[in-house]
Amino acid sequence: MRLSSQNAGINPYANYRLPGPLRSDEPGICGTTTPSVPSARPLNNLWQPYRDDHAIDTKTKSGIPWLMVPLHLAADIILRHHRRYKIYNADPTMISVQELGYRSYRVFGKRAGMPTFLSAVDSAGIHQAFLEVSVKSVSRYKVAFYFLSDSDPGSGKKIHTSEERQEEQLREMVRGVNDILQPQANVVFDLVKGPGASITLAGNQGASVTDEIFNALPGHINPVADFHVFFVWAYGGSGNGDALAGTTLIDNHGYCVFEDGIPYRREIQTLAHEAVHYLLLSFGFVNEHHTKSLGDLMYPRSGAYEFEAGTRLGRRYADIINPWDTV
Repeated sequence: MRLSSQNAGINPYANYRLPGPLRSDEPGICGTTTPSVPSARPLNNLWQPYRDDHAIDTKTKSGIPWLMVPLHLAADIILRHHRRYKIYNADPTMISVQELGYRSYRVFGKRAGMPTFLSAVDSAGIHQAFLEVSVKSVSRYKVAFYFLSDSDPGSGKKIHTSEERQEEQLREMVRGVNDILQPQANVVFDLVKGPGASITLAGNQGASVTDEIFNALPGHINPVADFHVFFVWAYGGSGNGDALAGTTLIDNHGYCVFEDGIPYRREIQTLAHEAVHYLLLSFGFVNEHHTKSLGDLMYPRSGAYEFEAGTRLGRRYADIINPWDTV
């Protein structure tokens, strides 16, 4: 952990407290030694996201809340009981903090680097709560959309077909995905210019396509895109008949089969979920797929909860899909 030169002589971990047991397996912030204060634990519930499920991860493994700030952009936060505390900035060369008004603050990312932190200091000079901060550079990917149909080999007539979307509809979907991923991980998807391509496959693919459909897709992709989304009439792959979408990695490109008929807005969350699947796979995290919290973006959207909203990404996934917080 780096401190600014003006604060280099201060040990912000010397004394902080909150009634409650301190587990021996609970690390201190950024690997520092946890204070040896009886029944000590930081008041980390002082920090809240300005907008639900965005920017702050309050459920990290270490128990220390974490804030992602895009490089050269800002993230807004709320400090509960702010009149009792002043905010200490460990590295003003990396982030700046502006008080916006009642309880709200804006944190601006000035340079990328190893994570730094903010702390809430009371009138006695005790650091009562820590907020770890990462400034991440933007990570961009191109996405292309396709509309699949199948056909009778003899007559060439279409048997099943997906619903085609206008370019503006596709842009709206991509904007929705970025609204979820950019504030939490500074990951941005750009739509490949032009409308989606219509593709007709020979042969009856069935009333519900299976994972075998992926074998027929590589020859139809736009080579400038990283992530490829194929709309289909129905999907029953991955051994799950009520799945909404499926994603796999082929030659370092992400291939996503995406079912028609997902309710408005839920389709954006489903697409963001599949985009993170692609990114996790591209970074080699094959088994890092789903969480157990319904409010998380990576909760499996199937069965009784297939249309439930969930947008929280969390630090673990953010650090995997965008590790570029150093330069």
